[in-house]
Amino acid sequence: MFKKILSLIIVMVIVVTVAACGNSGLSGNGDYISYVKLNNTSAESYEPQELMKNKNEKDHFYSIKLTGLKDKSVQDAVNEAITASVGEFKKEKEPEYSGMKKLDKGSQTGVTIRAEAKGGINNILSVLLTKTIYYEHASCTDVKTISFDLNDGSEITFDDVFANEKDATAALSAACISYLEDNDVLEKDGKPEYSKDTQFYFDLDGIHIIHDYSTGGIKTPDFKPIEVVVGFNSLAGVMNIDQYVSDDCIYEDDNIRYMLVKSDAAIEESENNIPDRTNLAMIQYLSWPSDIPDKILKLFMKDAEVSDEEIEAVSDIVKAGSGVYYYNDMADCTRVGNYFNVVRSKSLFGAGIWTEDKICSVYDIKGNNLTLDDLFVNGTDYNKTIIKALKESLSNYYENDSYAGKTLEEVYNGLSFYIDANGIGLWTEALGLKNANGDKHESSVYFFIEYEEFGFENMTLFN
Repeated sequence: MFKKILSLIIVMVIVVTVAACGNSGLSGNGDYISYVKLNNTSAESYEPQELMKNKNEKDHFYSIKLTGLKDKSVQDAVNEAITASVGEFKKEKEPEYSGMKKLDKGSQTGVTIRAEAKGGINNILSVLLTKTIYYEHASCTDVKTISFDLNDGSEITFDDVFANEKDATAALSAACISYLEDNDVLEKDGKPEYSKDTQFYFDLDGIHIIHDYSTGGIKTPDFKPIEVVVGFNSLAGVMNIDQYVSDDCIYEDDNIRYMLVKSDAAIEESENNIPDRTNLAMIQYLSWPSDIPDKILKLFMKDAEVSDEEIEAVSDIVKAGSGVYYYNDMADCTRVGNYFNVVRSKSLFGAGIWTEDKICSVYDIKGNNLTLDDLFVNGTDYNKTIIKALKESLSNYYENDSYAGKTLEEVYNGLSFYIDANGIGLWTEALGLKNANGDKHESSVYFFIEYEEFGFENMTLFN
């Protein structure tokens, strides 16, 4: 089995979408809450009662509740610190962006603060707090970050990970300036300052550095901070996060290991009884509407399940390769009137490989899995319209009628689809595409057809 061959980090991000509840029409949107599963710890968002007192009905304050650590005293301390940080952020004044005070923004109408779980490397939990202030004619965003050592619950500061502030600021400046210049957000002669007050958080990509009104030297015309991710290899010898790795697993379930990221971005072999590490990071994201019927939710979960065969296939690729691989599996369920789309996207990125595959399903309110035939009135010849659009889309990638060794009919038979308010979106199965570097590159090809092209009178959705 895969677990005997490789250890992996599993991050599951579940987003529950609060959809508009309508019995007819093809629409739906709204707010969300989040649920993050990381190394068999969970961080679920909720609105603490102590932050709800005397609040405006349009104000929302979300903290997160961490579960899954063996040491409950550490777990409780982290949860209390996160909620306290949300409360302190709530009291802070309007961010001091340049031009904010002169803006005719009208009266304040509401505030939302969200705590999001980040991190997941070397027993570090990073939390990003995002505060959005809404006015009659504008809005602005402020952020705060806090990271925890899950071994003991203590806060990780800038000085903890950067022993020498002078070396750290020089390395961060060299890494961030080019990004800021390329994106035209650096002021003329601007020199952002990095210090122990710099906001940061960790994830698999590296350390994320927050640039805002306090950093200086950058443009913020939309009154939002700018985030720059700096890879671990850019800070080799400057940043130390190895110190948070423990010999013992700190999680309740020690079957799932965590990724060890060294400061030089190397993935190290097992030593000193530290559980085996892997060069595979497996991440799963799930989202579904809050008003989803139980029957549809069960079907969605079944569609989103990662099979043993899929894991074995990924493990075979990783074992044969080298370096770091990322396997992302995203499954979204969206409601469109009384129909539910399930779109699953599977991606594997790593040395010499880039594959993306899309699979769609559509269910009606009774749980019936719809086919293209079900969308059209009997006798409607919809194939011609789809084939024409398919050929046009494929022509962007292929010069003849051979599509990565498949015929047009074979590609057509492998199509899956979803519906929205305006038309039908269709995806092919993953096909081999040209890649200038010679890497293995496979991807599903997407195209969209508006209902009008089929004729509304020919659609069962409107009859």
